[in-house]
Amino acid sequence: MGGTYTEDEGKKLVRAARKAISGYLGSHKFDAAPIENGLHGFDDKRGMFVTVRHYPTGELRGSIGAVFPEVPVKKLLVNAAIAAATEDQRFVPMSHRELDDVVVEVDAVFDVQKLLISNGRVVDKIRIGEDGLTIKYGFSGATMLPFQALENGWDDEQFLDSLSAAAGLPKHYWRRHGVKICRFKTQRFEETSPNGEAEEVFPPIARESKKADSNANPVERLLKRRKAAGKGRKK
Repeated sequence: MGGTYTEDEGKKLVRAARKAISGYLGSHKFDAAPIENGLHGFDDKRGMFVTVRHYPTGELRGSIGAVFPEVPVKKLLVNAAIAAATEDQRFVPMSHRELDDVVVEVDAVFDVQKLLISNGRVVDKIRIGEDGLTIKYGFSGATMLPFQALENGWDDEQFLDSLSAAAGLPKHYWRRHGVKICRFKTQRFEETSPNGEAEEVFPPIARESKKADSNANPVERLLKRRKAAGKGRKK
C-alpha cells in the first residue's frame, strides 16, 4: 500500500495492535500468525509506531516503532504493539489488568525526507505538530513523533535539541556535520476509549488557520474529550 490509509484500514490496524497486546499479556503461548494473517494487504514495508496511553489522562505508557522497517507492516505492527506494552525501557512492562485503562494509538509513517541543515541552521521549515524527526550519528539514534513537539510546546530548535538528547547526544549535536536527520509525517489512528472505536486524529493544521472556531481543530477536540472523560470518572 502506498500513501495514506483509509479510515477502515486505520481502524483495522488499531484493533490488530490491541489484539496483539492483549494476546501476548494474556498467554504464555502467544501466536502472532493469526493476527498477521488477518491483516490482508498490509504486506508493504513502511514505518509504523504503536503507542499506549493511560486513559483518560493521555499520559504515555509506552511507544515503540520504526521509521525504516525491515519487515512488512503486518509483522512490524504486531512486534511494535507488544514492545510498546512490554519493552519500552522508560516504563515497567504492562500487566493484563491494565488493558481496560489504556488506549492504543497507531502512527503510520509516510513522506520521509532528509532534513537540510547548513552552518548549524535548519534550512527546511519544521512544521510543529505535523513533522516527526529521526536522528542518526554513529551508533546513536532516536525518533520523535509529530505530536511530541506539539504536546511539549517546542519550537524547531527545541525539537532538535530534545531529539539529540533522546539519542544520548549533547543537545546541540544536531548542528554537527555528519549527523543524519530525517523528517517524516504520520497518519494517526487511536481508540476513543479503552477497546473502543478508533478514529483518525489529524495534525493541527487548524492551529495556523484564521478560523475563530476552535472546535474545528481535531486536536483540541481530542483534548477536550479526554478532559471530559476524566471528569466523568472522578468519584
